[in-house]
Amino acid sequence: GHLTVDGSPFMAAKVILATGSRPHLPSIPGINTIDTLDSTTALDLTELPASMLVVGAGYIGVELAQMFARAGVAVTLVSRRGVLPEAEPEVSEALEGYLSEENIALVRVQSYDSIKADPKGVCLHVTTATGQEQLVSERLVVATGRVPNSDSLNIAAAGVSANHRGGIWVDAQMRTSNPDVWAAGDVTGR
Repeated sequence: GHLTVDGSPFMAAKVILATGSRPHLPSIPGINTIDTLDSTTALDLTELPASMLVVGAGYIGVELAQMFARAGVAVTLVSRRGVLPEAEPEVSEALEGYLSEENIALVRVQSYDSIKADPKGVCLHVTTATGQEQLVSERLVVATGRVPNSDSLNIAAAGVSANHRGGIWVDAQMRTSNPDVWAAGDVTGR
């Protein structure tokens, strides 16, 4: 196989793909107009905001919400599927109780309608079971998962298969559908 970088081909008999992943940015109208944080940039803050919305209540969103709440930030955790949706329902329910005890507000939404800048920071328009709401905070953290960095690799030309999110399919030995190509790490979507 070969790889072309800036017009220069590199030849190899065997290839390992380990291009990592990037934060998933949900399709919320207006999200590209505001300064969002992700699981990496949130940890780079040099000053704590007074308030924070955390969109996504998987394990990363929950960890960030809890960390910032314990540091004194007023945190609202926003999710369509509840806390730790991949966990057993009993675990999710118990964790919701613990988060409430730590003064983390949980808002379960049916849809994220739009987001825009606000004098206080950001305003997230959502629809809940009881109607439309506006959630305002100084900062917004997006913790809705990660996307494998495979979209610019042209893997189909190499006979490498991927799932609908771009995660490269691998077997137990990390070999792809091409017997001369392996993939490791976040690019597999695992």
